[in-house]
Amino acid sequence: TALADVNFEGDISVEQSGDYYAVTLPYATIDYFDGAKFEIGLIAINAAAHDTPGQWKMTFAVPTPMNFIDPKSGESFQINIGGQRSSGIWDKNLGYFSKLDANYQNVTMSDAENSFTFNMPEVRAVYDLDTDENGKWSGPVYFTFNDVNLNMPEEGGEVMRIGGLNLNMEMFKYDPSVLPDYQAKVENLVMADENAEPDSAMVMDIFSSLLTLLGDGFTSEYQLSDITIRDPKNKENYESIKIDKANFGFDMTGFLQNNVAFNLRLGFDGFDMQPLPENFPAIAPKNFNLDLAIENIPFNEISEMSKQTAQMAIDNPQMAQMAGMSVLFKLPALLSQAETSLVINNNYLGNDEYHVDLDGKVVTDLQAVNSATADITGKIRNLDTLLNMMNEYVRNNPDDQQSKQILMGLTMAKGLAEISTDENGNPLHIFKFIMTPKGQMLINGNDMSIMMGGGPNAAPPPAQQIPQ
Repeated sequence: TALADVNFEGDISVEQSGDYYAVTLPYATIDYFDGAKFEIGLIAINAAAHDTPGQWKMTFAVPTPMNFIDPKSGESFQINIGGQRSSGIWDKNLGYFSKLDANYQNVTMSDAENSFTFNMPEVRAVYDLDTDENGKWSGPVYFTFNDVNLNMPEEGGEVMRIGGLNLNMEMFKYDPSVLPDYQAKVENLVMADENAEPDSAMVMDIFSSLLTLLGDGFTSEYQLSDITIRDPKNKENYESIKIDKANFGFDMTGFLQNNVAFNLRLGFDGFDMQPLPENFPAIAPKNFNLDLAIENIPFNEISEMSKQTAQMAIDNPQMAQMAGMSVLFKLPALLSQAETSLVINNNYLGNDEYHVDLDGKVVTDLQAVNSATADITGKIRNLDTLLNMMNEYVRNNPDDQQSKQILMGLTMAKGLAEISTDENGNPLHIFKFIMTPKGQMLINGNDMSIMMGGGPNAAPPPAQQIPQ
C-alpha cells in the first residue's frame, strides 16, 4: 500500500491431507515506510475447494504473540491471543473472505514496560457478502468487542472499561476489480513530490475510482455501551465519567441510481461525571442525539460539473476564479431540480430537568423566495426550567454572547408556543416552524416579523393552549 508493505520471509508450505490442504504461509511482517514494523509470524490454514469455482472453504489460525516495534520512537507492544476459532469462504475475485466467522478470546495488548494492558475478552468478526451476476458484492460486515478494559498501573489501575463495542457496516455493490487501480493511483499521489502543487486532475481521478469501488455506497454504525472512564489519581479533578451508550454513524448510498444520500449520526445517553466540578453548568446535557441526512443529491451532474471546472482551471489558470463562480451559480439550480433536502430526524438534547426535540425537513426550491422551503417542529419539555438554567449560566458567564442570543430567542419565542403536556404530565412547549415558498417564516402560524422586525415595544401574542 501507500503507507506499508506486507513482506514474507521463506516459502509457503502446502501438504495435502485427505480432501483438504494444510497450508502454512511464510513468516509475515508489515513494514511501514517510517521504519516501524509489525511482526505477524506464521499463519496456518486448512483449505478445501468449494463447490463454487474460485472459492475455498477455510479454517485458519493467526500466530500469537505478535509484536509491533517502532525503532524511531522506541514504542513497542505485543498482542497475545488466548483462544481462537475462525472459518470462512475465501473468494478469488473478491480477494478476501466473502463469508467469515472469526472468534477470539482473551486478546491482550501490552507494552514491554507493562505501563498499559488493553484487554479484550471476546472479539468476533463476521462477513456475510454475496455477489451478483456482474461481480459486485453486497452484504453486512460487523465486529463486536465485549468487556473491553484498559489498565495503566502507573495511573492507579483500570482507567477505562467498555461493556460492548459494535462496529457495523453494510456494503452495496462493492466492485473489487477497481481496487488495484485505485491503490496504484493513491500510491502515485502519496509518493509524488511533496513540494509540488497538488494535481487536481489526479485527485479527481482518485475520487472517481473510489466511487466506482464503493458501488452503490455503504452504511456504517459504531455503537458503544456501558462506558466508564476513571481517573484513580484524580489528576483531572474527577473520579469517573460514565455513559450508558454512545453511537456514531455515517452513510453514503444511492450512487448507481444518481439519487445520493449522506447521513450523519452522533449521540450519547446517560452521561454522568462524579464528582461534578463546581463550575459544571446545570444546563449541560446528559442525553444528545444528532441525526442529519442530505437526500436526493444529483451526484452525477455535480461530479461532471466539478470535473469540467477543474479541467478548465488546469487548462486556463487565469480563469480558475471565474470557473468557481460558475459552479456557485449552477449548483442551486441542480439541487432545486432534484429537490435535494435536509432531513432532521429524532434530534434531541437534554438532562433530567429539561428535554428538547427537533424534527423536520428543508427542501431546495429555486422558485421559492429563500430558494428553499422548510417544515420543522421543535418541542421543549420544562421550558421555564431551561430558561432559569440559562439565566443562571449567562449571569455566571457574561462574555458568552452566543448563549445570550439563545436565551433571548427562547424568551421571545416562548409566547408563540403551543402548550401541551407530555405523557408524564410535564409542560411541553411546541414550535412549528414553516418557511413558505413566498418567504414567510412562521412559528405556529405567527409571522416571525413580530419578533424580528416589530420594534422594541412589540410583544408576542399570548401562548396558545392545546385542548386536551
